[in-house]
Amino acid sequence: MRCAESNSAVFVQGKHLKVTLTSGVRVVIIKDIVSNKNKSMQTKRLQIIGRVTRVGFRTYTKKVASALNLAGWVQNVYLQPSIYGPNGGVEAEVQGKPDVIKQFVRNLKKGPGKVSRIEERIIKANTQYQDFQIHR
Repeated sequence: MRCAESNSAVFVQGKHLKVTLTSGVRVVIIKDIVSNKNKSMQTKRLQIIGRVTRVGFRTYTKKVASALNLAGWVQNVYLQPSIYGPNGGVEAEVQGKPDVIKQFVRNLKKGPGKVSRIEERIIKANTQYQDFQIHR
């Protein structure tokens, strides 16, 4: 495990990130830190199918994306019943490192409602998103 200290924080490469603020308060974020071997960014379009509308799924999606430092958007979709079924579904576009996006998708499957399946496809990004937003 390697550490590099600065005046305000300690950055640790490994499974956990420990940050000590100048005030002496320690914050521990327990999540995997992405290694440098996967530097490329990726944009994926996700179609989330199942009972995922009117259950807080978009808010849950935004919280998960923000926690993982991913950017993009999420919205309800009602116009394609052949894909999403009669109750609609959720569509998202997400940008980040491929292994972090995988973690994001795994977390979406545990979200509110009932996810039947998530269809993913890599797309060429026309926009570089700065944060994650809910489209209405």
